[in-house]
Amino acid sequence: MADIYPTVAGAWSTRTWNVCGTGLAYGTTPQTTDRVFLNNLAITLDQDITLDSLRNTVNGSAAAGGTLTSNTAGRNITVDTAIASGTVNLLAVTATSGTTTITGAALAITGGSTAACIIVNAAGNVSITASVTGGVGSAGHGIAFSSSGTHTVAGNVVGGGNANSFGITQSGTTTLTITGNITGSTGVAVNSTAGTLAVTGDVLGGTTASAYGISKSGGSLNLTGKSTGSATVTASGITLSGGAATATISSTITGGGISGSYGVSFTGLGTLTANGNVVGGSVAGAYGINITGASTTLLNAQVSASATCSAVIDTPSQASYIKVTNGPIVNSTGINALAVAHLCVAAAVDWTIAIGTTPPNYSGTVTIGNKSGGGPVAARTILTNIGTY
Repeated sequence: MADIYPTVAGAWSTRTWNVCGTGLAYGTTPQTTDRVFLNNLAITLDQDITLDSLRNTVNGSAAAGGTLTSNTAGRNITVDTAIASGTVNLLAVTATSGTTTITGAALAITGGSTAACIIVNAAGNVSITASVTGGVGSAGHGIAFSSSGTHTVAGNVVGGGNANSFGITQSGTTTLTITGNITGSTGVAVNSTAGTLAVTGDVLGGTTASAYGISKSGGSLNLTGKSTGSATVTASGITLSGGAATATISSTITGGGISGSYGVSFTGLGTLTANGNVVGGSVAGAYGINITGASTTLLNAQVSASATCSAVIDTPSQASYIKVTNGPIVNSTGINALAVAHLCVAAAVDWTIAIGTTPPNYSGTVTIGNKSGGGPVAARTILTNIGTY
């Protein structure tokens, strides 16, 4: 194992490599256990590689900086422990076809102080197996996906140590599939402004206000997993904003542990489909879903108030539409499960409250049937024990 660096820019396979600590010639291309530092040089990857780690930070005779570009279809990049950037983007994947594979025995990808670790900005596909973490400075993203292509990441994703340092960013017409848990930190874990995003794993708000697990402002999101607000700060699990963002969530959506920390914050104009239960958080104001846009929300499973908080609230400047198709809707003593202005309850949905001296009040509009008002009502009790509404 050696720490080595290239001495001049050019193709990987034909470079002369020196030892960082001594500046002396290494005598061969990097070996499988070597740690490579790019020495502020532009290197083109013209072969598959296997390394211990890859960095563009300073180390002995190796200067800070440098970028490795992979522009050939089907390239295999194996790095066992770490790919970590400093102040310059480290690895640029620009292949226009095929699939570039980035993997390693225990690979961790980490953004830098002012630059992304990996940028993917061409039509070729990329498959990554690694944990991904944002860096410590603005724009120090772990991975930045743009342009087009179909990409996969297998590993947990964590936001960075700066509000503008994300674990992963997504834009363009990319299709991105992440298998792993998504956790905000000081920065958002996954910031997606466009494209198709699919996540299998749980999403959790971070440790700093607005450090969401996922921020989606365009395109679509499909989450197979839970979304939970932060227990300590106003950081929702997921925020949906913009005019085009839509989302489908298959498992439980739960408010956090502080007022303003939601399972989902829905400020946009799109459609949210919740196929799992929606539950209020552990304190007042920590809603499972907080709706402030003129949007559509479809609730296809149980909707439950906690002992202290409603599951769903809407305060839109324009009329939103909320539909409960299966239920049940379960209020807590003195707490509405739904604190909404416009509600459609599909036929055969049970609506119950906890036993208490005074039922919670509901002053909004309830439609039994379809969105337009009307439609058949099932031959069973639709609303039970709710007092006078």
